[in-house]
Amino acid sequence: MHRAVSSFQYAPDTLICLGQLITSPRQPYRRLAPPLLPLPSEPIISPVTTWSFTSSETNGGSASVFAHFLQLFTASVSGHAARELAQSWSAARLETRFLELGPAGDSENDYVRRSVSEVESVCEWLKVNRRLGKTIYMVTGVKVAMQPGEAKSGVSRTA
Repeated sequence: MHRAVSSFQYAPDTLICLGQLITSPRQPYRRLAPPLLPLPSEPIISPVTTWSFTSSETNGGSASVFAHFLQLFTASVSGHAARELAQSWSAARLETRFLELGPAGDSENDYVRRSVSEVESVCEWLKVNRRLGKTIYMVTGVKVAMQPGEAKSGVSRTA
């Protein structure tokens, strides 16, 4: 059984931007706040050609029960279930754009402090959620497929 997966295609600098604050790395397009402008420095761009990535995850388990009743009757039952998720991406040209923020005390790190303290929505979110142990994240790097190839995803289940 195969199923379609939601799109991984986002135009650069629209839903996901360098410097934006998010609450979940799994959903970087759901921003808590847009990037504070201007950025502390020009993004560094690192091009790579003929890029591909494949990821596979398998979860499985089995169980079995054996019973012996009064030395007259013997029974056993067993079962197995597995789930596999496979994804692959390829691109003729991939760019990695990232911010070099430097160690604590640097002026670039001041950008992070200002992003958190000067944006009202971030301050409000921290007041409510910080005590619950929740974290905010800043997008400091983005991979952009400039000449995309293909993306495949599939799920298979067995029982």
